[in-house]
Amino acid sequence: MNSLSKVVNSQRCCRVGGKHNDLDWVGYDLYHHTFFEMLGSWSFGSYFKVAYSRYLKEEACQMAWELLTSPHYFGLEKDRLYITYFGGDSSLGLSPDFETRDIWRALGLGDGTVTPLPCPGVDNGIGLERITAVLNGLTSNYETDLFRPLIDQIGLVTPNGPYRGLVGLDDVRDVDMAYRVVADHSRMFTYAIADGLMPGNRGNELNLFNVFIE
Repeated sequence: MNSLSKVVNSQRCCRVGGKHNDLDWVGYDLYHHTFFEMLGSWSFGSYFKVAYSRYLKEEACQMAWELLTSPHYFGLEKDRLYITYFGGDSSLGLSPDFETRDIWRALGLGDGTVTPLPCPGVDNGIGLERITAVLNGLTSNYETDLFRPLIDQIGLVTPNGPYRGLVGLDDVRDVDMAYRVVADHSRMFTYAIADGLMPGNRGNELNLFNVFIE
């Protein structure tokens, strides 16, 4: 791949241990998962004519904006999108935004504070589950066709009635949380085992075993 200047792929990701462990969050909200697919694209020195110039970031942002808003691609409404460049400052006293969905991140290297790489690049990542929910006008990943067939099937074999999508205090008996946990973990197990990972007593095998025990 060292001859390629632009690359795209879909990465299967499990988060059940280590630094990025989402296991304990699954079920409590509508967007955490132990397994998700990360859609990625990379540029290795192909977005700009002058190395480490501002055009690297400008062109990367323009391409991301076109993908998200153009009717030929995702077609999201521009007035629903909020773009940030700086990570923010708690001293400003800004109120939390509970409706925002983080669907896209564009990471650039070579801003002058680190030693420049021989070939500056751009790394874009977008979660399949989140963008699927957004494109379908949904606020929950679990309402998309990635999860809903699993949840509906679970409802057929349990005495708890249909899934209602409740969270927090509204989910009085934690029934809907249980639906989400079983659907998420079943999906994760399916992909993990299909890729050759089995429950065991060490490393990633132990992580998978712990999810099964839960």
